[in-house]
Amino acid sequence: MTPVLVSEGFMRGLGKPFYVATAGRATLSTTLGEPAPDPLGTHLGRIVYAPPSTKLGKETVRIVNGSCLPIQMDGWTLSDRQGNVYTFGAFTLQGGAGVKVHTGMGTDSALYLYWGRSRQVWGNGSDTATLARPDGSAVDSCSYAGGGVSISC
Repeated sequence: MTPVLVSEGFMRGLGKPFYVATAGRATLSTTLGEPAPDPLGTHLGRIVYAPPSTKLGKETVRIVNGSCLPIQMDGWTLSDRQGNVYTFGAFTLQGGAGVKVHTGMGTDSALYLYWGRSRQVWGNGSDTATLARPDGSAVDSCSYAGGGVSISC
């Protein structure tokens, strides 16, 4: 399989041109052949697990699309270690964009999605967030030991 240069630009965080394979499932890699964290560049950005406010809507997980391509997230899931699962409905995360998933209730938009829960999801002491595709394969996960308000993943 011969890689084809997709962009003369640089992949964020790696500082190297990225490539897409020409056969099978498209994958991104650096010029040195190192795989990117996710073929589409999707990752957990920041978890606010113990917000200073008691408002449930302040508990959030930011998901970032680090690629230049839009990602259809229909059926993707965000879950914690206790088995609480948020399943994405019809949603497209644009290239280079991010979305915050709020634990509480609200009206979904391109920037904010709402889980609709009435109780906290993310443990203040410790927890693990996992972002997965509809087939259950993990895209990214982020663990923390608590002792703060938030963590950058």
